[in-house]
This record gives sequence, structure tokens and C-alpha cells, in this order.
Amino acid sequence: MNSQTTFTQVTPSGRAAITTIVVRGPNAINVVADFFESASKKILAAGTINKILFGKWQAPLTVAEDLVVCLREINVVEIHCHGGTAACESISACLQSRGCVKTSWQHQTSNYYGGSAYCQDVWELVPLTTTRVTTQIALRHATGEIDRLLDDVRHEISSGKLASAAELLQPYICTYKLGRHIIDPFVVVIAGRPNAGKSSLLNAMTGVNRSIVNQQAGTTRDVLQYKTMIRGWAISFWDTAGIRTDAQTLEQLGVAKAEQAVATADLVIWVHDVTENWQSQVEQVERELDDINYLIVINKTDIQQAGDDLPSQIAVSAKTGEGIDELSEKIIERLMGGGEDQQTRPMLLTKSMDDSFKQWFGQLKANEIPTDLLPIGPPDHS
Repeated sequence: MNSQTTFTQVTPSGRAAITTIVVRGPNAINVVADFFESASKKILAAGTINKILFGKWQAPLTVAEDLVVCLREINVVEIHCHGGTAACESISACLQSRGCVKTSWQHQTSNYYGGSAYCQDVWELVPLTTTRVTTQIALRHATGEIDRLLDDVRHEISSGKLASAAELLQPYICTYKLGRHIIDPFVVVIAGRPNAGKSSLLNAMTGVNRSIVNQQAGTTRDVLQYKTMIRGWAISFWDTAGIRTDAQTLEQLGVAKAEQAVATADLVIWVHDVTENWQSQVEQVERELDDINYLIVINKTDIQQAGDDLPSQIAVSAKTGEGIDELSEKIIERLMGGGEDQQTRPMLLTKSMDDSFKQWFGQLKANEIPTDLLPIGPPDHS
């Protein structure tokens, strides 16, 4: 039995109006009682389980802090205090002065749910997610989604069905390139010739007049970045200088940065001006972007219609907003590698697990049993 008393801050300070600190262990009640006095003079004790007590926390040499405590179960006390960092730090110092050990909420949660080293690694990622979609994905993995899959794989192996075990792994092979984006935003580079309306398109996509818009070609000479969200995924749009071969010396610096951004992007949106001879340019651009994930966008349709011959291009007007919603859907579809539900599709969230899956899959396809996947019992889905 663990005789250590620990405390964990389970909600963030600073942004939160109220912060919750949980104290666990055999001395939890006594430690909290040393600093807390209820307004009703009731004593925090074993008989007060689930009773809310309002009162003051008196730290040495400081003004008493109004807060609420609640004994949730024997040896588990919740402290609900002001969300400011000063209050949290003061209470933490008091608890540590009585021998309590501070632990992370990830550590406490992973101990509660159990799970593999992969689950524990993913718990560390949860607070780094920035959208509801990515947080839900991380929580599913942290609470055992992949562990349960591997239980099924082991069950197939124990039945001698190595091919079936490999089939269970196959949808997850090389999916970390997607899974890493629960933390890292997708990089979408907006590129094209000067004055094609790239900056206007960025402003239309993000709803913010972030980029400088000017009729003079070559206005953008640096890479401007703006983060937004599409269907629950964080996107970092990069607005680049217009790419042309006859650029002046200063403009060439921007062109070089644009070409570098294109080479490293998750997706390139190549913008053409509908009023120019864009049809003749598309074929050349498609050849140059052959190894890159890209979309061709025909802009300024408020001035002139693009025509019906658009087999793979998207017509938009950055000025009026026409086609922007369709473009957003196409962007996320390209980034996700298909139109299936991004919340339920197979993916792995750490490179180490991605490498393991590739290794196990290769061994199973070669009719070998991976030593890491030796059966340890029937699948448990309780």
C-alpha cells in the first residue's frame, strides 16, 4: 500500500476562474485541516464525505484565501480555489511543507486508467492538443484504444491466425504522419504568381485581414503565417511571395522563401488569376508539383467566370467568398488523405508506436510471431 501523500492540480491556473487541487494519501485530511478552517466551524473529518465546506485557507505570513474543500472519499480531498497562479502556488507550498509530493495530472490519470507505455506517452500529449476533435482522439488513445486493438492482435496470434493479426494492424501502418498533427498544425502554403490574389485568399480563408493586399504585383516579400481551424484540425496558413523568374533582387529573397515553404508544406494551394491565361499555366505547375500534395485554385471569379472546364481545379472569389467553403472542405480532405471521418479513422500518435506497428506487420506478413506480441491472455474489453 502506498503510504505517500500526493497532490495534483487537475485544472489549469491562470485562464481558469477556479482551480481544483486533489490531495491523496493517508495524511490528506490532516494536512488540509492544518491550513483550512470552515466558516461553519465544522471539522474536516471522515464523517464529512461529499459534504462541501466553505472557509479560509491560512498560509503562513499571507492573507487568508477564501475557498471550498470537499472530502470525496477516504484519503482524497479536493481543494477548489481562485484560479490565479498566486493562490495555486501558495496552496502548493503549504502542502509541500507538510511532506506532500506534487504529481502531474497525467501521472494520476494514467495510474487510474492503467494501460501501456503508449497510453502514458499519449497522456503527456493531451494538454498540448488545441481543439475538441484532437483532444477527443488523444483521450481515446490514452484510455486504451490501441491497447484493446493489440489485445485482439494477440488473440489472433494465439489462434494461429497470423494473416488476420496482420490485417488488424494494416490500417495503422505509417499513420503517424497524420497522428502527429493532433499537436502540430498542418502547414498549408498559399503560392502562385504575383498578384494572383494569394493574400486576399488567405484573408478570406481565415476571416482576418492579416496579409497586405495591393494591386501592385510582388507586395508580399516574406512568408506570413496565420493559424486557424478547419473541422477541428489546426491549420497554419502560410502566405508567400509571388513566384516568377524575372523578380528583382529584393523580391527574389521572398521568392526563395516561397519556394522553400512549398517544398516543406503538408499542402500547397497554387493560386491562378482567372483573368490571365491560367489554362496554359496549370499543366506546367502540375508537372512542377508532381511530388507535392497540392490544390489548384482559380481566383477572382467575381471578375470573370472560369468556365466549365475545371476537372481538378476549384474556382473561388476571395473578394465575395464564393467557393471558399468548398475549398475548405477540399483542403481538409487532402490533408487527411480522404473523406472518411477524421475522428474515427485509424492513426497512431507517437513515432515509436508507428515504428513498432511497421515492424510487427512485416514480421506477421513473413509468418513470424513478433516477440513483443506474444499472447498474454484473451482480449479484455470490460
